[in-house]
Amino acid sequence: MGNPRGRGHRRCRRRGHRRVGRQRGDRRRRPRPRPGPRPRRPGRRAAAYGSYAELVADPGVDVVYVATTHAHHHEHALLAIEAGKHVLVEKAFTLTAAQAGDIVAAAAKRDVFCMEAMWMRMNPLVRRALEMARDGAIGRVLSVTADHGQRFAFDPKHRLFDLEAGGGALLDLGVYSATVAWLFLGEPSGMTTTGHLSPTGSDATMAMQWSYDDDRYAHVACTTESLTPCVATVVGTGAGCGSGSRSTSRATSRCTPAARGPRCSPSRCPATATGRRSPRSSAACGPGSRRARSSRSPRRWPSWR
Repeated sequence: MGNPRGRGHRRCRRRGHRRVGRQRGDRRRRPRPRPGPRPRRPGRRAAAYGSYAELVADPGVDVVYVATTHAHHHEHALLAIEAGKHVLVEKAFTLTAAQAGDIVAAAAKRDVFCMEAMWMRMNPLVRRALEMARDGAIGRVLSVTADHGQRFAFDPKHRLFDLEAGGGALLDLGVYSATVAWLFLGEPSGMTTTGHLSPTGSDATMAMQWSYDDDRYAHVACTTESLTPCVATVVGTGAGCGSGSRSTSRATSRCTPAARGPRCSPSRCPATATGRRSPRSSAACGPGSRRARSSRSPRRWPSWR
């Protein structure tokens, strides 16, 4: 049979059957124009330097981001500050407190901006969680538990195990756990530390127990020998919140009148028997529950990794 020439019909060459085409007057799909070369942004073009001294001597450079290995932060930050450049220093800021004091004093003397490049302090969700804690959304903060562990095969040349490069689990991984505890609890009054060293002498595993003058405490841990849940939990007198990249948030608040939701009663609360909610009963009551959830009590905020 011949192909019908009726309006709106044509034969498909591949399958040999008719298909309805677009009627006259319909908008036909036009091919998208190919994107041309991106317009160049006004300003200086990227430049290459033969040394860090040449970089900081360039008058067109305003800010220097020091992202070398930990052992070189002190030298390179001072180099940029002496040249009058503002600096952002990658975590960990320096190897020792004395080196950190040198950088801060030099920046104050030259009147330049200097800050540790700890992204977690600037994360909008972390800042929101801090605001909630300060406003009393979870009551008075009692404790913080944070861990960060990654599995690295031992290699004496790897920066995590090389002492000359400032290797170690604490400066590379534990700095996140320590930062989240410091943000919510502040500087501890006492500290107990234990750990395990790698064959090169770098810290492979570290655990710290922070104590305060009152009843607050923090447990901070990190390791390069195993993959841990990477979870942070902040517990208050009214509620608790947790975060983690490999686990769901855990409700750790006690079932008190301050923590109960509007539909929760002691007789039917699943946490009454134990005093703490289990992960399965975390959605039953409380400020972060499905029944009483609000914008002031999110169920989770992402990890600091």
